[in-house]
Amino acid sequence: MTKQWATAHGRTFEVKTLNSSVTPAPKRARAPKRFTKFPGIWEEVLGKAHASGSTYAVAVVLLYEGWKLKSTGREPIVKLTNDTLKPAHVGGRANGLR
Repeated sequence: MTKQWATAHGRTFEVKTLNSSVTPAPKRARAPKRFTKFPGIWEEVLGKAHASGSTYAVAVVLLYEGWKLKSTGREPIVKLTNDTLKPAHVGGRANGLR
């Protein structure tokens, strides 16, 4: 702790500076949010077919998984399993593909 004298508004007063040896806590990184571009032609076809929300969720999962495979240099052939659909909260292939 150091002491200094300062003058402000015609008054002199003592200022104590604290030595801060405590480092601030590191900021937590935010979890990245998934983002998938949805092709307009898919939207038109699913809209005309009056597709359910589960079908839209399956379409988004297919797009995302295909992108993930293609971005790692592999063939974008997606194996659609119930485990693949769990993050989309679809009950199973039968519910999303009707």
